[in-house]
Amino acid sequence: MEKKPRKRGLTIWGTPKTPRTVNFATKTTPEFDETIRDHAKKGKCMITEMLDKYQTAYMEKLEHEKAEKKLTKELREKGNVKCPYCSQMIYSG
Repeated sequence: MEKKPRKRGLTIWGTPKTPRTVNFATKTTPEFDETIRDHAKKGKCMITEMLDKYQTAYMEKLEHEKAEKKLTKELREKGNVKCPYCSQMIYSG
């Protein structure tokens, strides 16, 4: 039996799906919409690129918080310790 050529998946509009992009629809507050559009305009980029930058910044923040939590009690008691993630000095209080 002869195999039929495989058809690419179609979107609801009848256009072929590609692995490069996907549709992402969401509802936001007017304030967030205004903010992200302003940031995108100032950065001379598209809103999707701004969302990518927001995601990157958020992931970096999470990694930094993880690294800070890994500092043991002994290191904190020493006083001035460098954060292993960002190399900033952390002062114990």
